[in-house]
Amino acid sequence: MAEAKVIHLHSETPRGVYNRYRREAMAFKRLFPEQRFSLVDFARLVARNIAGDMREAAHRKSLSKNLAEIMWFRWMQFWGTYQGYRHPGPVTQQLRKTFYYPPRNQATSVQAARNIEPIRYNQPD
Repeated sequence: MAEAKVIHLHSETPRGVYNRYRREAMAFKRLFPEQRFSLVDFARLVARNIAGDMREAAHRKSLSKNLAEIMWFRWMQFWGTYQGYRHPGPVTQQLRKTFYYPPRNQATSVQAARNIEPIRYNQPD
């Protein structure tokens, strides 16, 4: 039986979270144009998800450590969703660039922060 550890880690900035959910909402709206996401939906989902995350963090005795991240993540998640639904026009080349090609220094700083040796598939064991 093989033993392996899989680590799933997001090192996202608030702006990155906002852009990810905005991009997803824009795509979802194109697939389902009849769907809506109002300010009431935004407020309801922010409140509900923050409360749920806080309950879970308190249960794990990590609320004080995670409170700020919970707050900004949920705010940016649903604010990005709201703004994505409101996007009026086509997805321009500049918008694609913003979404899919972050500034070079951001990408390299995340990579530099990893202290894990990458898997080298083309080298023998």
